[in-house]
Amino acid sequence: MRAIPPRIMEAEDKAAALREAVGDPGAANRFEVDLANFTGVPGASFAL
Repeated sequence: MRAIPPRIMEAEDKAAALREAVGDPGAANRFEVDLANFTGVPGASFAL
């Protein structure tokens, strides 16, 4: 399973950054991560 969290914390216009990340698979503020990468993190908030 993969997650696609956007990077918008540093954006001045967070709404526009979120729209870009959701609407453009090639957006620089969007990345994909395999949730299995978090299984070794104590208290990880992702369930598989």
